[in-house]
Amino acid sequence: MENAANGNLIHAASWAWEIEWDTQRLGRTSLHIVKSGREARKGSPTPLPDGSTGAYLRSHAPAGLPGPFVKVAYRPSRSTTYSPVAWVALMPGIALSSIPFTRLCLAAALLFPIVGSAQNRQPDDPLAARSKGARGAPVTVYEMADFQCPACRMFTATVLPTLEREYVATGKVRWVFINLPLTSLHPNAVAAAEVAMCAARQGKFWQTHDALYAQQDTWAKLPDPGPTLVAIAQHVGVDRAKLRACIAEGTARKEVEADAQRALRSGAHATPSFYIEGGLLEGAPYTPDPMRQVLDSIYAVRTRSNP
Repeated sequence: MENAANGNLIHAASWAWEIEWDTQRLGRTSLHIVKSGREARKGSPTPLPDGSTGAYLRSHAPAGLPGPFVKVAYRPSRSTTYSPVAWVALMPGIALSSIPFTRLCLAAALLFPIVGSAQNRQPDDPLAARSKGARGAPVTVYEMADFQCPACRMFTATVLPTLEREYVATGKVRWVFINLPLTSLHPNAVAAAEVAMCAARQGKFWQTHDALYAQQDTWAKLPDPGPTLVAIAQHVGVDRAKLRACIAEGTARKEVEADAQRALRSGAHATPSFYIEGGLLEGAPYTPDPMRQVLDSIYAVRTRSNP
């Protein structure tokens, strides 16, 4: 996972409970209340029954809270100290104990005006060229990523194909790419994003997306990556002259910058991050299983509420 320092993170210390994830007992994850609000921890943590976490915390939400939040802390063993992990906003019907991320952030944030319900998008959806899956899919995932990010490349190569096959191709999920170039870490990320956005105008976003990640090592450290990036896009069918004209116009760069600002306002500060139906998952899982559990849980709730 790649991190960027910024002042746009969501802080809710006075709203949150700190939670212990105990993964040692019987190989399962259990949740315990460690701290409520700003109070110091006193005595032993209070265990929460598996499956009832969401209902319990919603019923104990502090007054004025815009949504039920908890703060997750991870303790690998009884002999180690608590390690704060992330802010969490509960989604109705989903038990946190069913989500085995050790770095998890489900933030109740708005990614407007990019994010809207799948059912309410206009026919001229500006995200269509960088989206996969049915527009009316029950679940929409917004992947916020950086083309120069090694963790994003790993996720794209090893995990995303399985998720596409199991969720996107089956109509369960719509997958949308949002640019979040971490320029302090990756000086060539914006140039790569510009090429991808210009390729999208020719209907070649995903081909260029895949090629940029596959050949990341060839352009990531170049002092002038432009010619190499253009050649990569041209190799997958992008018209070279139109691509160069698009880059020179500067509109693509503005779109990349707008993407990044909206992503930061959502609370994302690392790549990849995933905005899923009101929540933000931060960090790349190394296998499909953690994301499967998240998507299956949300899909079950969405389809049960909206048959």
